[in-house]
Amino acid sequence: MNSIIQYIAESLLTGFLFWLLFRIVSEKGCSYNFQRIYLLVSSTLVLLLPLVKIPLNSVISMPSIELPAIMVVPDAPPAPYTEMAGIRGIVILLYLTVVILTLLRLIIQLTSLSALYLKGVVEHRDKLVIVRNSRVKSPFSLYRYIFMPANTGYDTENTIIAHEEAHYMRGHSADLLLMNILRSLLWFNPFIHILYRNIVSLHEYQADRDVLDRGADVTIYQKLILNLQFGLTPEIANSLHNSLTIKRFKKMKTMIQKRNSPLAVIATTLATMAIVVFVSCTYNYASAENPSNGTPVSNDVLNSPAVPDQPQEKEKVIKAEYLTVMPQFQGGDMSKFVQWIAQNVKYPAEAKAKKIQGKVIATFILTKEGKITKVKILQGVNEFLDKETVRVISSSPDWTPGYLDGKPQNVEFAFPVVFKLN
Repeated sequence: MNSIIQYIAESLLTGFLFWLLFRIVSEKGCSYNFQRIYLLVSSTLVLLLPLVKIPLNSVISMPSIELPAIMVVPDAPPAPYTEMAGIRGIVILLYLTVVILTLLRLIIQLTSLSALYLKGVVEHRDKLVIVRNSRVKSPFSLYRYIFMPANTGYDTENTIIAHEEAHYMRGHSADLLLMNILRSLLWFNPFIHILYRNIVSLHEYQADRDVLDRGADVTIYQKLILNLQFGLTPEIANSLHNSLTIKRFKKMKTMIQKRNSPLAVIATTLATMAIVVFVSCTYNYASAENPSNGTPVSNDVLNSPAVPDQPQEKEKVIKAEYLTVMPQFQGGDMSKFVQWIAQNVKYPAEAKAKKIQGKVIATFILTKEGKITKVKILQGVNEFLDKETVRVISSSPDWTPGYLDGKPQNVEFAFPVVFKLN
């Protein structure tokens, strides 16, 4: 449950920072092409960045086998650690339901466009396909397909086609498809919807500029846009009447192609990199609600005693996915080892008295002789909880080792143990 809340919070924060950067720097000092790239990249990062975690305080990677966690509660038998599985399931179900509904909405829009095409009058004009249908109230386009009302004046039609052709030549439909998919996946994030509106407006500014560069009269062109303001078009399509009209009119009057300010481009690039680092890089704090006071854990806690007759030189440890036969514990799979730990772990009385709780992650090597050795704390909480975790894992009976091509192998495991007070 905590991971879901963390993702939502980081997604909201990322969206806000990218939107703020766009409004302060990019929108005012960068060209339309640069703004477009920025909006597409930043919107994608709003989805991906919260999923990327780069640890700053450790180069230790998690072992290839991570055992399921157990929860240890005083005066109660340990149980699998589910992190509020019931509520988590409801949240995931709600999220997926809205995602499916929004994606279905896009599919319905595409289906309706197909119906307009099949029932309309189709005309091929160079790379463009003009579709005239009486059901179309305001012209719009999707890729090279331009949908027009059945009756449109010659001059008006040429201007509309020039506008929609500009969308096609610049690949704006691909932008809208990507943004609508991101809006479906991030429906809970208001900033992704704001970034979507920004890129829709940007598309219209670019198309307006292309039409005016072809020699269209500004006044006549503005009147055409006003006449088309009340038409309805699919969100996935480009349309002449999209975006805030007054703002578009002001930009038309300047008649100047917006250029990049080197300072704005540098500031946007550096700020974007800073946001990426800020959101994705994390410090592996001990996951305790009442963390320890920072006293270093002694070496006798971090390392289990050496296994008798076990060579101490460093031996090769392979990844679990390379094994042809997985390790076994007392005739069962690895879940049986988790059950054995649950039956033998104890909540330290000292930790209970001091109200210390948290999540300990330990690693250990299962040798090719089937013995557990080199038990270490990857993420600790407190000396008492760390010692108990090392003690119970180190006291494990022998295993049946994993095999690769008929030969036993050393394999590394990670095992989370959650100590939780009532």
